Amino acid sequence: MTNQIKQPFHENKTQFEQVREFHEAFNCPAPEVPTELSDKLAVNRASFIMEEVIELLYATAGNEERFAQFFSELISNAEKTYGKQLTKPFPEYKLIGQIDAFTDILYFANGGFVETGIIPDAIFNTVHRANIGKIFPDGKPHYNEVGKVIKPDNWEQDHAPEPKILSEVEQQIALGSKRFKKTED
Repeated sequence: MTNQIKQPFHENKTQFEQVREFHEAFNCPAPEVPTELSDKLAVNRASFIMEEVIELLYATAGNEERFAQFFSELISNAEKTYGKQLTKPFPEYKLIGQIDAFTDILYFANGGFVETGIIPDAIFNTVHRANIGKIFPDGKPHYNEVGKVIKPDNWEQDHAPEPKILSEVEQQIALGSKRFKKTED
């Protein structure tokens, strides 16, 4: 498996294709056929998602006291969900259960965009470009001693997504509901 990007970034790729491009470039699993996640991959993926959930609460809280309150509520809800899961049978096919969960995660994540009134496509492209921007000039990702991706020296200046996200959000605010109107062909 190569860790170089096989083709240049194109915004007309689906979000799935962009994430697959990242996985291939960074030597992450990207099987050619449907394959259930191993225990380790499932726990890692859930941990990555949980990290982003906690980041959402932090961004929402605005101060440490509210963040602690939100986090406590999240843990309480997680414990209730854990108990609820124990009342159900385990899925007959692990892959089907995993895919159902990931689809629900996508649905809820897209619901968050709907509830904020933000169309995520351009923002997703920005984040993907920032992630692919972690490839060094030699065409390869570099890792530290524990295997975490190291960003090239120019990454903040050239690829940090936050300023571009701010610009896109400001543009969407300025356009308002016009963003949702279909044009006649």
